[in-house]
Amino acid sequence: LALYIPAVQDFVCRRVVEWLNTSSEALEYRVGYVRLDFPLKLRVGDVAVLDRQHGDTLVSVGSMRTGLDDIPINQPYFVLNNLELDDVTVGMDSLTQSMGVSGSLQALQVKGIELDIDHSQLRIASVSAIQPDLRLYLGPSAEKEADEEPAGWAVKVGSASIRDGFLALRISDESLTAARMSEAQTPYLDYTHL
Repeated sequence: LALYIPAVQDFVCRRVVEWLNTSSEALEYRVGYVRLDFPLKLRVGDVAVLDRQHGDTLVSVGSMRTGLDDIPINQPYFVLNNLELDDVTVGMDSLTQSMGVSGSLQALQVKGIELDIDHSQLRIASVSAIQPDLRLYLGPSAEKEADEEPAGWAVKVGSASIRDGFLALRISDESLTAARMSEAQTPYLDYTHL
């Protein structure tokens, strides 16, 4: 019950951020606040992950809200009704040697999230991106080798929508696909064996 007291939440948040910062030489973590409301509603704000070497902000999130229906004791799965992110900025131009993403979005809303660990499945009822301005780069080694074993996870998304946004995808250094959209929606996505 003490975790519902804001002063305790602030203390735990500071300690966790300090531990993360001493555990990582490459990254610096910042968290403005964490609030846990009864029963299991979580709000986190002013989050940033920075590259210590270059001083670049890799990810920043103005606020995040989510909630669990109940604590999954003796259950192999977690269920979140919703996950909402506001004022997101991503600056990972070289996330790996073969992949990068940069840009921003006003809001990301994910609803009906079920993570089934025993069956290696992530099911999402819907994803909605509002005012995204994102660029994704996939280099030659991002494509899987024919003999490479998949991780065995399946991701199923009931529907995905984008409103008032710009997306660009570059594969290797040869092609660029870009789209500006006022509204786009796909009814169902199924990515198996990720």
